[in-house]
Amino acid sequence: MSATFSPARVVRKRVDGVPAWALMVQLFIGLGWIRAAVEKVIAPTWWSGEELSTFLATHEALPWFAPFLDLAVAPMLVIVSTVVVVLEAALGAMLLLGRRPGPTLTVGIALNLVFIAAGAVTPSVFYVLAQGSVLLWLVERHLPVDADDRLGRATVAALGLAALNVGFIRTLAPADVIEDPAIILVTVGLLVSAAAWLIADRRVMARGAVAVFEPVTPRMPRPVRSSVTDCRTAVSEHVFVAARAIA
Repeated sequence: MSATFSPARVVRKRVDGVPAWALMVQLFIGLGWIRAAVEKVIAPTWWSGEELSTFLATHEALPWFAPFLDLAVAPMLVIVSTVVVVLEAALGAMLLLGRRPGPTLTVGIALNLVFIAAGAVTPSVFYVLAQGSVLLWLVERHLPVDADDRLGRATVAALGLAALNVGFIRTLAPADVIEDPAIILVTVGLLVSAAAWLIADRRVMARGAVAVFEPVTPRMPRPVRSSVTDCRTAVSEHVFVAARAIA
């Protein structure tokens, strides 16, 4: 007989093992994705592609990203609009339910980076930082011991993102930098590379500490072990001979 459905059990399973701060971020971002999807679902101009067309016309994309928008997005406005809604709804549901948070957060960050590169910095930059914080916690907690190369690739990719955009920074004015996609991506790239390096360094130090405090079983040198074995054999033979003599 199948177990009776229990809302309390479902909630307990969702929150077990998740720090309060990570749970709150996941729920907040999940609700944000659901809100964004619902906003588009009830807007007729979104399904016709008109709203996405207006977005492309009113936002200045980064120069290296603009050709992609012109060649891959503009000719397929309706299809891209549908894909965005489905992605946002799926991301929101997965985060609220706590299913596969690592891949979900990764896809969410990628979608937000696309929005930023297309010229829409806010609120995507805050989504990136929130999701990135939880993802880094997951990586530091669950990454396999032999997966340090993944951290290396993440560091290189993050530094590449920063290097790609540093030449497109438009302003350093404190009042305007928050709306500059290039400087936002440079900042995100540098922060991610620093975090990945820090996680890798901690893992190396942790393995070193385990190696220092790991109990070591004493082992005799090979010649000594051979001598002991020979001695035990000789003793056994003498005991056998003595036993036959007595018999």
